[in-house]
Amino acid sequence: MPKSFTDWQNKILTQDNAERIDGDVGSFDFATAETILVAALGPGGVYSDPASYGAIGMAQGVSVAQSRQVQQAWEIGSAGTVIIPSRKVSIQLNISKLMVEGNNLIKATHGRSTNGYDVNTIGYHWDKRAENDTENQAQERSGDFYINLASNFFMHPTTLAIFMYDMDANALGAFALINCYLQSHQYQFSAQQTILVENCSFKPTAIKGISVYAAKA
Repeated sequence: MPKSFTDWQNKILTQDNAERIDGDVGSFDFATAETILVAALGPGGVYSDPASYGAIGMAQGVSVAQSRQVQQAWEIGSAGTVIIPSRKVSIQLNISKLMVEGNNLIKATHGRSTNGYDVNTIGYHWDKRAENDTENQAQERSGDFYINLASNFFMHPTTLAIFMYDMDANALGAFALINCYLQSHQYQFSAQQTILVENCSFKPTAIKGISVYAAKA
C-alpha cells in the first residue's frame, strides 16, 4: 500500500519512494522481462490452470491495452455533468517474436490441431527436410510454419496468458486473454538486419485473472 499523505508530507524532502517500503529500495526484487512468461493454452486446456499453457518462445515485445468509451452528459437546468461509461471494454494484444528454429509466431500462439485446415503456404520444414524428400513429403513436414491468415482455421480464437514473477520467484500475478482472434500478422525485412522479427495483433474478448503460486523449491 502507498504511504498515507501525512507520512509522505512529513518526509517530502527525505524519503526515497512513495510506497510503504522500509530500507534500501535497491535491495528489493523487481519483475523483469526474464521473470515474465508469455504462453498459449494447449489443446483441451482450461484457462484458469497454469499447467495448461506452453511458452510461445523467443518473444521480444508484448503490449496489452484496454480502453472503453466514456460519454459525458449534461442536464438542462443544472451545471453538473454525468459520466456514462460504455458497457464494452476494447482489448488489444500485440506480440513480436524472433524468427528462429521451431514454431513461428502464428503457430506458437495457436496451440491446437489444424484439423485439416490450410494454414501452410511454405513447403519446407526448417530443420527436418531431408535431401531426398519429394515436394509432397516436404509439404507434409512443414508443420512449424503457419502463414495463411485467410484460412478458416483462424476463424477460431486462441487463449493466451501472461505470468509475472519477481526475481525471488514470488508470484506477482497472472492473467489470461480469452478468445484472442488473430487480427494481423506482419514481417519486416531490411538489408542490414541480422535477425528477423514477426509481429501479430490480436483482439481478445476478455481478460481474466489466473491464480499462481511461488515456484520456489
